[in-house]
Amino acid sequence: YAGEARGSISGLVNVFRREFLEKPSEVLRLAVPSFLYLLQNNLLYFALSNLRATPYKVTYNLKILTSALFSVTMLGQKLSKRKWLSLIALFVGVTVVQSDNHKSDSDAPHP
Repeated sequence: YAGEARGSISGLVNVFRREFLEKPSEVLRLAVPSFLYLLQNNLLYFALSNLRATPYKVTYNLKILTSALFSVTMLGQKLSKRKWLSLIALFVGVTVVQSDNHKSDSDAPHP
């Protein structure tokens, strides 16, 4: 889109008008997931200050899965079975690894 403006401010204003003001439904379709992603990132920063590393990492990796869910439900994208299985395997793998780390941390003697 920036290439359409050809370096001029008026061209940039025309692109902005055409893509944002004349297509409010498209903007809204992208604004809702964007706002939710923003909210999720802010909640993750809050979680980082209040959680230990293990639950934080698991919670952080939920962002990938929820982004996929939002893209399917709100944007109408289709994900293949392979992609769904990959997302679930990623989440389960991270959860298992982090829970093992958490168990080994709690089993370690404290000085």
